Amino acid sequence: MKQRQLVGKIQTVLGLIEPESAGIVLPHEHLITDLWCYFTEPVEASEKKRAYDPITLENLWWVKPHSLSCLDDLKMLDEEVATKEAMMFKLAGGNTIVEPHLECFFNTQ
Repeated sequence: MKQRQLVGKIQTVLGLIEPESAGIVLPHEHLITDLWCYFTEPVEASEKKRAYDPITLENLWWVKPHSLSCLDDLKMLDEEVATKEAMMFKLAGGNTIVEPHLECFFNTQ
Protein backbone atom coordinates (compact mmCIF):
# COMPACT_ATOMS: atom_id res chain seq x y z
CA MET A 1 0.00 0.00 0.00
CA LYS A 2 1.30 3.44 -0.92
CA GLN A 3 1.85 6.13 1.69
CA ARG A 4 -0.75 8.47 0.16
CA GLN A 5 -3.42 5.76 0.54
CA LEU A 6 -2.82 5.84 4.32
CA VAL A 7 -3.26 9.60 4.70
CA GLY A 8 -6.36 10.47 6.70
CA LYS A 9 -7.02 6.85 7.70
CA ILE A 10 -6.85 5.06 11.04
CA GLN A 11 -5.07 1.71 11.22
CA THR A 12 -6.99 -0.86 13.30
CA VAL A 13 -6.37 -4.55 13.93
CA LEU A 14 -9.03 -5.24 11.30
CA GLY A 15 -7.58 -2.83 8.72
CA LEU A 16 -7.84 0.81 7.74
CA ILE A 17 -10.95 2.82 8.58
CA GLU A 18 -12.16 6.34 7.95
CA PRO A 19 -11.87 8.63 11.03
CA GLU A 20 -15.66 9.10 11.18
CA SER A 21 -16.02 5.32 11.56
CA ALA A 22 -14.12 5.46 14.86
CA GLY A 23 -17.17 6.92 16.60
CA ILE A 24 -16.92 7.16 20.39
CA VAL A 25 -13.34 6.31 21.40
CA LEU A 26 -11.72 5.19 24.65
CA PRO A 27 -8.32 6.72 23.87
CA HIS A 28 -6.10 4.94 26.42
CA GLU A 29 -7.52 1.73 27.79
CA HIS A 30 -5.74 -1.23 29.38
CA LEU A 31 -8.01 -4.21 28.78
CA ILE A 32 -5.45 -6.74 29.98
CA THR A 33 -2.53 -5.53 32.06
CA ASP A 34 0.00 -6.71 34.61
CA LEU A 35 2.04 -3.91 36.12
CA TRP A 36 2.91 -5.63 39.40
CA CYS A 37 6.58 -4.69 38.83
CA TYR A 38 5.59 -1.10 39.75
CA PHE A 39 4.01 -2.21 43.04
CA THR A 40 5.28 -0.31 46.08
CA GLU A 41 4.13 -1.66 49.41
CA PRO A 42 3.07 1.13 51.77
CA VAL A 43 5.45 1.85 54.63
CA GLU A 44 2.76 2.52 57.22
CA ALA A 45 1.48 -0.67 58.87
CA SER A 46 -2.07 0.69 58.86
CA GLU A 47 -2.00 0.88 55.05
CA LYS A 48 -0.25 -2.42 54.23
CA LYS A 49 -3.47 -4.46 54.32
CA ARG A 50 -5.15 -2.03 51.92
CA ALA A 51 -2.41 -2.73 49.36
CA TYR A 52 -3.64 -6.32 48.99
CA ASP A 53 -7.40 -5.69 49.18
CA PRO A 54 -9.52 -5.81 46.01
CA ILE A 55 -10.81 -2.44 44.76
CA THR A 56 -14.32 -1.62 45.93
CA LEU A 57 -16.42 1.52 46.08
CA GLU A 58 -15.62 1.65 49.80
CA ASN A 59 -11.83 1.86 49.33
CA LEU A 60 -11.66 3.77 46.05
CA TRP A 61 -10.89 6.94 48.02
CA TRP A 62 -7.61 5.28 49.10
CA VAL A 63 -6.77 3.55 45.80
CA LYS A 64 -6.85 6.72 43.68
CA PRO A 65 -3.94 8.49 45.40
CA HIS A 66 -2.10 5.18 46.03
CA SER A 67 -2.48 3.46 42.64
CA LEU A 68 1.04 2.00 42.69
CA SER A 69 0.41 0.61 46.17
CA CYS A 70 -2.71 -1.37 45.24
CA LEU A 71 -2.05 -4.73 43.57
CA ASP A 72 -5.64 -4.99 42.36
CA ASP A 73 -5.21 -1.69 40.49
CA LEU A 74 -2.03 -2.92 38.79
CA LYS A 75 -3.37 -6.22 37.46
CA MET A 76 -6.25 -7.13 35.16
CA LEU A 77 -5.69 -10.56 33.70
CA ASP A 78 -9.23 -11.91 33.41
CA GLU A 79 -10.11 -12.04 29.69
CA GLU A 80 -13.76 -12.76 30.46
CA VAL A 81 -14.07 -9.59 32.56
CA ALA A 82 -12.20 -7.55 29.92
CA THR A 83 -14.53 -8.84 27.20
CA LYS A 84 -17.60 -8.09 29.33
CA GLU A 85 -16.40 -4.54 30.00
CA ALA A 86 -15.61 -3.94 26.31
CA MET A 87 -19.09 -5.16 25.39
CA MET A 88 -20.64 -2.82 27.98
CA PHE A 89 -18.78 0.04 26.27
CA LYS A 90 -20.10 -1.09 22.89
CA LEU A 91 -23.68 -1.39 24.20
CA ALA A 92 -23.38 2.15 25.58
CA GLY A 93 -22.56 3.40 22.06
CA GLY A 94 -18.78 3.06 22.03
CA ASN A 95 -16.99 2.08 18.85
CA THR A 96 -13.23 2.13 19.27
CA ILE A 97 -10.81 1.20 22.05
CA VAL A 98 -7.17 2.25 21.88
CA GLU A 99 -5.05 -0.33 23.70
CA PRO A 100 -1.61 1.27 24.13
CA HIS A 101 0.13 -1.86 25.39
CA LEU A 102 -0.70 -3.73 22.22
CA GLU A 103 -0.05 -0.62 20.16
CA CYS A 104 -3.15 -1.19 18.11
CA PHE A 105 -6.70 0.03 17.82
CA PHE A 106 -9.84 -2.08 18.21
CA ASN A 107 -12.89 -0.95 16.26
CA THR A 108 -16.12 -2.74 17.16
CA GLN A 109 -17.77 -2.22 13.76
